[in-house]
Amino acid sequence: MISCITKIKIAENDKIHRERLRQEYLEANPTKQAANARRKREYYYRHRERELQRLKDFYNNNKDKYHERYIKNKDKIKEYYQANKEKILEKQKIYRQSKKST
Repeated sequence: MISCITKIKIAENDKIHRERLRQEYLEANPTKQAANARRKREYYYRHRERELQRLKDFYNNNKDKYHERYIKNKDKIKEYYQANKEKILEKQKIYRQSKKST
């Protein structure tokens, strides 16, 4: 008779092994990833309106939660910005330059 703990460990090991095999397969067949990305992109373009509506509904339903989180973390954001202001401005400058050159 196998204990529950042993069954759980076996299941976890199987899951890890399956994930490792999946990664090896994807590394050996990189076109598979490109095909999956293409399918996702095509699905999005076919159902763009529905996907955008789903995202808008999600935002409208959770707007208050995100606003509360923003208000709660506003001071932390300001402190981070003040501490890293030069880096942030430098990144913005580089981004703007790259947008102009294209």
